[in-house]
Amino acid sequence: MFKRLHLGPVLIVDDHPIIVDACRLILGDTETILAARSVASGYEAFLAHRPDVVIVDLSLHGNSLDGIALIRCICRVAPLARILVFSMHADPDIVTSAIEAGATGYLIKDSCPDELPEAVRQVRSGFRYVDKRIRGVPEKIPDQAAAPGITASTVTPLSPEASVSEPPSARMRSRIPVRPRPSL
Repeated sequence: MFKRLHLGPVLIVDDHPIIVDACRLILGDTETILAARSVASGYEAFLAHRPDVVIVDLSLHGNSLDGIALIRCICRVAPLARILVFSMHADPDIVTSAIEAGATGYLIKDSCPDELPEAVRQVRSGFRYVDKRIRGVPEKIPDQAAAPGITASTVTPLSPEASVSEPPSARMRSRIPVRPRPSL
C-alpha cells in the first residue's frame, strides 16, 4: 500500500474574494487552503501556519505593488519560502522586481486554470516558474535568498480577514532548482 505524502497548506493572499474562491475550486481537491485579504493578515497567516506555498497578488486594496513588500517581509523571516505571484501585471520590470524580492514563481491571472496547480507544484518542488507569455525578464536573476552562486532563469491567531478551509479529499516551464527546502 502506498503512503500518501502530507502536503502543507497553500496560503492565498488576495483582496478579491472571487479570486480566492476560484483558487480554492482549482486547487481544493488536493490542497489545504488558507486565505488572507491584506499584507498584514497574509503575514500573520504565514507566521502562524508556515505554508508550503504562498500565492500573492501584487496589488492589494488598490495599493500599488503592496505584494512585493509582503514578499520581502516573508523572505526576511523565512528565506526559503516558496512564493508564487498571481497577478494581472505582466510588465517584465514588475516580474523582475517580484523575483528579486524573493518570489519563486510568477503567473498572470488570465492564465488557463490548469496552469495554477502546475505552478504551485513547480514552486513547491523548488523550481522557478514564470508564465511563458512574459517576455523581457532577464535570463538570470540573482535569487536574494538562495545560497551563493545559485541564480534563476526565466502570529498569533489568524486575523478576522483570514480563513481556513480543508479540502474535500486530501509540464514544467523550467527545471532550474531555486532553493533547497530544509527538512523539519
